[in-house]
Amino acid sequence: MNKILLLVAGSLYCSFFYSQNLNIPDANFKAYLVGNSNININGDSEIQLSEANNFSGQIYCPSKNIADLTGIQYFTKITSLYCNNNRLTSLDVSQNPNLITIEAYRNRISNLKVNKNLISLNCSDNMLSSLDLSQNLDITYINCEINNLINLNVSNNLNLFTLNCGNNKLTQLNISQNKKLEYLSCFSNQLVELDVKNNQKLTNLTCGANKILFLDLSQNLDLSLLSCYNNKIKNLNLSQNIKLSYLDCSVNEITSLDLSKNLSLSTLNCYINQITNLDLSHNPNLVQFFANSNKLTSLNIKNGNNDKINRFKFTSNNNPNLFCIEVDDINYATNNWVSIDSQSNFSNNCNYTLSTNELKKSTLKIYPNPVKNILNIDTEDHFQKADIYTINGQLIKTSLLKEINVSDLSKGNYIIKIKTDKGLQTEKMIKE
Repeated sequence: MNKILLLVAGSLYCSFFYSQNLNIPDANFKAYLVGNSNININGDSEIQLSEANNFSGQIYCPSKNIADLTGIQYFTKITSLYCNNNRLTSLDVSQNPNLITIEAYRNRISNLKVNKNLISLNCSDNMLSSLDLSQNLDITYINCEINNLINLNVSNNLNLFTLNCGNNKLTQLNISQNKKLEYLSCFSNQLVELDVKNNQKLTNLTCGANKILFLDLSQNLDLSLLSCYNNKIKNLNLSQNIKLSYLDCSVNEITSLDLSKNLSLSTLNCYINQITNLDLSHNPNLVQFFANSNKLTSLNIKNGNNDKINRFKFTSNNNPNLFCIEVDDINYATNNWVSIDSQSNFSNNCNYTLSTNELKKSTLKIYPNPVKNILNIDTEDHFQKADIYTINGQLIKTSLLKEINVSDLSKGNYIIKIKTDKGLQTEKMIKE
C-alpha cells in the first residue's frame, strides 16, 4: 500500500511540476509565446513548463519591443533563436544545449552568454565589450560587428568559416589558427597589422579603415575580393592573386600598382594615393575604375572592352600631370568618361610622346606655358626644328624658328617635340 501511495504522490508531483505556469516577466515576449499555437498547445493565456520543454522548433520574435527574454531557459530543445531588433540588454542562452543559431543583432546587449554547441552567431550592432566563444569549437559563423570589443579571441574556433568583426575597437586580431576561414571583415578598427598567411582559403577580405602598414597576400591564392581602403599601405603586391575581381585600395600611400596578373579584375578603386603610372591593358573585364586624386602621369586603359565602363564608373580627375589617357575608342571615351581633368585627353596611342634620345630637361625650356600667341624655345644646344602635335598624335605645325606663332591653334593641350643636335625633347604645351 505504501508503494502505491508513493507512486501516486510522485505522479501527482510530476503532473503539478510540468503543468506549472512559467514566469515570463516581459509582456511582449509572453504575448509572442502565448500567440504561437506551436508552443501554446492548450491555447490558454499562459505557457506551461511542459509546453516549453516539449517545443523543439525555433523562437522567432524580431521587432517586438522585447526587453527581457527571461523564460527562454526552459525551452531546452529549441535549435534557433531570432530576437533581433528589440530592446534586450542581456541574453543568456547557456541553458539551451540544442541551440545552434542565434540572430540577436540590433539590440542593446552588453552581456551575452551562449551554449557550447552554437554554430552561427549574429550579435552585431549591440553594446558588447567582451565576447567569450572559447568553448564554441564547432562555430562556423560569427558576426559581432558594431560593438565595443577591444579583444577578440577566436583561436579555439577552428571551424570558423566567416568572421565579421568590423566597427569595433580591436588593436590586434590573431586568425592564424582559423585555417578554414573564407570570409573576413575587420574594417573600422585600430589594427596596425594583419597576418593572413595561414588563411589560404580566404576569398573575401575587408580590412579598410584601420592603420595597416603592410599586407602580405602571397599565400591567399583564392582571394577574389580585397577592400583595404583608408589605411597606410605603401606597397601592395597582387601578383599571386589571379582570381581577384574586386579591389578597393583607395586612400592609402601606394606609389605603384601592378595589375597585369589580375585578368579577372572588374572593379578598381584606387583613388587618393600616390600612383604615377597605371597600366590596365591586361584587365579586359573592368567595369568600374576610380583613380582620381593620384599623381598619374601615365594611364593606359586600352583593354579591348572600354564600352563596359559607363560614364558613372570612370574617374581620373585631380591628376594634374596626366595629359594622355590611352583608350580603345576615343569617341566613346570622350562621350562617356567626363570625370577627367581639363588637360587630359584620350588617345589610341600615347607612346608617340616618348623618345629614345631625350635631352636633359635642364638644357631646354619653353615659355610662356600656357601660351596665347608666341611660344619661345630657349636652349643652349643647336636648335634644328620643333613639331607640334595634337594630344592624339596628329602633326599640325612645324617650325624652324625658336619663336613659334601659335595664335591660330585652338585652346587645349598639345605636345611639342624639339630637335637639337643633341637629340629630342618632348614637352606638353597648353594653348589659352
